[in-house]
Amino acid sequence: AIELAEGRKRGAYPPRGLAEAHHNLANALRQQGLFAQAAEHYAAALKVKPDDIGTLQGLALTYSALEKYDDAIACYDRMLRFEPDNVIAHGLLGIALGQKGEPAAAAKEFRFVLSRRPDDLEMYCNLGIVLQQQGKIDEAIDQYRQALQIDPDFGKARQLLQAAMEKQKNR
Repeated sequence: AIELAEGRKRGAYPPRGLAEAHHNLANALRQQGLFAQAAEHYAAALKVKPDDIGTLQGLALTYSALEKYDDAIACYDRMLRFEPDNVIAHGLLGIALGQKGEPAAAAKEFRFVLSRRPDDLEMYCNLGIVLQQQGKIDEAIDQYRQALQIDPDFGKARQLLQAAMEKQKNR
């Protein structure tokens, strides 16, 4: 303990709470739309606590907001190395992959989430969207209908279903 305290005095160890302070500041900056500054503070927090899942997620969301999808995907991949079954990370990775223009890879992530959370309405919609991007309209319609079987009042699924059925009619 004495060695650690002396190391802190010399600057060899980060002060306690530094990662949390950077993380909290980054969250506040991200909420204000100051994404570049938020990314800097998330990165600083990760230098102190490189395995912090919440900070990795915050940085990934920030990179997505900056349209730096490769960086966001790298953060989600890193999260999944620490927690391979993290359904939130898989879902967000799917969204980033979809935004990057990789619908097949995105679909794989959304299917993983649905295998663990079969009542996730948003994931059915997300899966339907990327299936449509691949020209698989019939499969997309099935996903929207699945969401509506779970919750018939889910407006997003209803709108997506109607749009997909229009596309199907106009083929």
